[in-house]
Amino acid sequence: MPWGFPDTLAHSFIIVLWAIAFVAALSITVPTSAQAQTSAAIGQVETLTGSASAIRAGGGVDTLRVGTRVFNGDTVQTGANSRLGITFLDQTVFSLSANAKMVIDDLVYSPGGNANKMLINLAKGTFVFLAGKIASTGDMKIETRVTLLGIRGTQPWVAITPALSSFTIMSERDGKTGEYLMLRKGTNTVIATVNLATVGTTRKYIMSGPNDTPRLIDKTPAELRNEPGLKSNLFATLQVRDARLGNEQIKKPDGTLQNNRSKAPDHRPQPPTRMVDNGLMFYGFQPYFEIGGGLNFPKGERELDQFDQSINAKLGGAGFGEVGVKWNNVFGGVGVSAGIVGQFQNTNNQEIVNNFAQGGRAVTLNGTTQAFSIFPRVTLSGPLSEYISWRAGAGGGVAFQKLDATDLTGSISGNQTTTMFNVNGGLGYMLMPGVDIWLNGYATWLEGFDVETNTNAPTRYNSQWNAGATLSLRFSLQPPSPR
Repeated sequence: MPWGFPDTLAHSFIIVLWAIAFVAALSITVPTSAQAQTSAAIGQVETLTGSASAIRAGGGVDTLRVGTRVFNGDTVQTGANSRLGITFLDQTVFSLSANAKMVIDDLVYSPGGNANKMLINLAKGTFVFLAGKIASTGDMKIETRVTLLGIRGTQPWVAITPALSSFTIMSERDGKTGEYLMLRKGTNTVIATVNLATVGTTRKYIMSGPNDTPRLIDKTPAELRNEPGLKSNLFATLQVRDARLGNEQIKKPDGTLQNNRSKAPDHRPQPPTRMVDNGLMFYGFQPYFEIGGGLNFPKGERELDQFDQSINAKLGGAGFGEVGVKWNNVFGGVGVSAGIVGQFQNTNNQEIVNNFAQGGRAVTLNGTTQAFSIFPRVTLSGPLSEYISWRAGAGGGVAFQKLDATDLTGSISGNQTTTMFNVNGGLGYMLMPGVDIWLNGYATWLEGFDVETNTNAPTRYNSQWNAGATLSLRFSLQPPSPR
């Protein structure tokens, strides 16, 4: 036999050793998600809408929830229609938009330490973050595909797409605005300073590649429109963190427990502040005014000496004005507006088809009819794209109607107050922050009323439907920065 017993035993022993080494190598190089979390956490999820996950440094994937810890080496990602708020040890706060991705490369923080540092890579999506203590006591850098950001302590806004990266700044809760540096990757030379003097409140730097020179352009209407929501999400994360810290117990040096409420800065909602010095108070709603006009196409019926006649009106005019307030993003991105509408409708030269008295012949009702309505209306609205929005609403109230005309029966005139009901819908395009242009369609039902002809024959106008199309401008008072 080529193998003796001792050789066979030795061979088997070597195989076992190799197997043990292989398993040990796997356990070292491919830790599970739970194993990856044995290191010290550097932050945690405070707020989450939708879905998000973290790819741990060892390769495991965890679904993020409120309270989930994050660690050095984590790759954090958000899903569609999602928002995520994370706080770190040094009180830095990050707010991530939908479909965002960032890598926490390295974070070291010790209160009073001199080796504090942070390096986070923003791969895609929109980010708003409020710098914490590392920015002022250590080295805080944010890396992107095109540049490296040196943060001194402020509230940056960064948007990353495959084709373009955008950089600007937002005012902090107390209204102050700091600055940060854009550095050339590889050399760390300053290529732009982002502060109130360079970008103001309506501009941003853009770069498409690491060798580009940053260019200043205006923010898009959609970006300006979404800024209040981004800030609100960031400050909501701060409030949740502060509430959590206020309820946690920490150990004092002697081992006893003390409440940590006094340690958290106060980011709770403050009393309402005045809006742009115009005396209007901001309570979470957005005042607006809208005015427009267009075409009117009425259609209805009348009763004349017990004969029914259908009325087909020719072209008329319509106009309206509305004033109200809007609550933005009440549910699922949909806003709700509540307003008071004044609407005017005018019709000239109606055609009457008399199915009985006139043998089916069409005759002309020469004259005019007018109706002025005032009513409350509730409208739902939401975005269709970056620039285009939809809306649909309904309301009802009082109509003041006037008729002054002549037909084969003689003169017909009357004035009466009736009730009405209105439905409307439309598409809007954002021209600039606070100014939208809308193409609307509407239908208004007017209750009938009695008039008298010169022959004293009673005439009743019933179920007057007025359909039309209008073009309007809507002016919205922009909310101030949250404080």
